[in-house]
Amino acid sequence: QKPIKGRTDTWDVTDYVHLDIDEKADIVFDVNNLKRFDELFGFHKKFDNIFCLELSEYLINPLNAILNLSDWLDENGTLYMSFHFIYPMHKPEGTDMLRYTDNWIKQTFSHYGFSDIDITPRSAKQPELLNSFYLSEGMKSDGDTSVTGWLVKAKK
Repeated sequence: QKPIKGRTDTWDVTDYVHLDIDEKADIVFDVNNLKRFDELFGFHKKFDNIFCLELSEYLINPLNAILNLSDWLDENGTLYMSFHFIYPMHKPEGTDMLRYTDNWIKQTFSHYGFSDIDITPRSAKQPELLNSFYLSEGMKSDGDTSVTGWLVKAKK
């Protein structure tokens, strides 16, 4: 519910559209909506870049959301998206839904026509605490135990 403008190092944008569930957005729309964007609004807009940050945990139907995002991108467009892997449940109550692995991201994005999928891990500030928790619970890891999520850049 915060627009990307002002959250990047540079901002050289001529056409910017803020799509959100918040009524202050340019386009009010929930990516969980099962209807296609053009069915609801009567037009189809394509974008060069889409930023979808801190939203993935709220997705009820992530496959439909990824399909919508893919559909909104121009050919050779870029999607920037964040995913939580480890994060406590948070507000608003009843809206926090899912966590994701990098395997899910790679397979799902590939399936929906994305390529050049660059996944950057988000790491814990104190990884030893996570490691200690995993060990105390007898959990086995198949990777970096400091990973708390992912930042994804993918081309259409």
